[in-house]
Amino acid sequence: MRTAITARRQPLRGMLASATAFAALFSVLSAGAYPAAAQPAERNAAQSAERNQAARVPHVKPIRGGSVKHADFPHTRQGLIRAGNWVHRRGNCGDSFCTLQYYPPRNTYRAYKMFGCGTFRLHDFQGKYHTHNHGSLRVRLLDRNQKVKRSIRSGGTPVVDWGPIFFVKTCNRS
Repeated sequence: MRTAITARRQPLRGMLASATAFAALFSVLSAGAYPAAAQPAERNAAQSAERNQAARVPHVKPIRGGSVKHADFPHTRQGLIRAGNWVHRRGNCGDSFCTLQYYPPRNTYRAYKMFGCGTFRLHDFQGKYHTHNHGSLRVRLLDRNQKVKRSIRSGGTPVVDWGPIFFVKTCNRS
């Protein structure tokens, strides 16, 4: 009788061992599934960061006269130096006002040239960057209500904190 019970227990032990192995395998596979389940949250966070970055895309729009051009430089220390040199070189800016900003969509520094008499709306300009008024007239930097925050004389080369600046006026026209 003992042999019959022993014989029955061994297949039972084999089944328990198989069930235990299956449970371990299942838990390993399930643990691997959790990061995949978290992936949409990570994707949403990445999309949110992209939206925030896209929202902070500096650009200049002439709203009354004037024109604007730009040149891009790599987002490196050397690129920043080259962009600063571009802003200060009269051959690049001519009779105009020049400055630069970091430009996230291309991961570059973008040097802007605002020329002609006009008022320019600045979108998402931030930080402190070099400027150069190569023009013969005074340039006025305006706040959101178009009140003068700062003036830059002809030949002036200040570093400007762009946070409170929303407009640039290159002539005395309204």
